[in-house]
Amino acid sequence: MKEIESKAWVFESHKKKVLDFLYTSPHITPLHNGKQIRKKDVMYTHRTENVVAFRLREENDKSWVTKKVREYTDSGTEVNTEIEFEVENGAEFDAFVKMLGYIEMYQKEKKVYQFSYRKNSMNILLEYVEIPVLSEKGDFLEIEIICEDTATEAEILSAETEILSIFTELSLDKDIESLPYGKLLGAF
Repeated sequence: MKEIESKAWVFESHKKKVLDFLYTSPHITPLHNGKQIRKKDVMYTHRTENVVAFRLREENDKSWVTKKVREYTDSGTEVNTEIEFEVENGAEFDAFVKMLGYIEMYQKEKKVYQFSYRKNSMNILLEYVEIPVLSEKGDFLEIEIICEDTATEAEILSAETEILSIFTELSLDKDIESLPYGKLLGAF
């Protein structure tokens, strides 16, 4: 699958507008009964490198491993090809990959409120994200559209256009953040 995604800072000046949009728009549905979910990520790298190789995520009492191959459109939107699978025991997986020569690069924890948005025949995932160590500066709105691996450039451009139109509608188009969270956290 391909994820077309981007994130923008939500500073205090725009927080009310964003939250009103998420909770009162007729085509947006809160997921998980509107409850916050926690995503705890461990990013791994090979001991000879300084780049994220893959991620182990704990979420809702499950552990998932994700490998992303990131590409960017000309305007900076991420187009990620992902392989993701569930592992039964995150601690055992951690021990296994360390035996293979991988080390923990950094950790992050996200507090997330998820919403489903149907717009122009696209299913859009909206996530209001709080990262405790960054929350003093602001929070984030992540927008993601899933496409098939075989998505054409036109389909990717259409998804990107929808993402950017939502940011524009919320006055967040000037606050789009292209740096990965690891760089924002000072991990590399």
